[in-house]
Amino acid sequence: MSTHPNRRPGPCASCGIIVPAQAGTLSRTPHGRWNVHCPDHPPPAASGGQRRDDQPPPAEVRYTGTETECVALVEALKLTPHMQVLQVSDPAPRREEPGRHSVYARVRIDPRLLAAVAREEAQQ
Repeated sequence: MSTHPNRRPGPCASCGIIVPAQAGTLSRTPHGRWNVHCPDHPPPAASGGQRRDDQPPPAEVRYTGTETECVALVEALKLTPHMQVLQVSDPAPRREEPGRHSVYARVRIDPRLLAAVAREEAQQ
């Protein structure tokens, strides 16, 4: 993963604070997405690539649908704020269901998003 100084202000991918231009690091994920990181939360490669203790393990997603639906789902996950697609399989045909495919993905969900969803569930 390559890193560069951020040219524009943006939210830190880890903590969400707004990082002023040139004050943080810009990193490109393996899937082509750019993330801004504040000085307190450097990109994984800069911090040794190890998972921080306060980060939950990646979620694992399996989706079954048409090949086009599988590709669309992966693209939607990549574009969803506060989610980082770490690994994804190619859509594989399902022997039991002709015309259907499955795709598997590992996704890191920002703890702030998980907390917001938990608060919303608690209110219902």
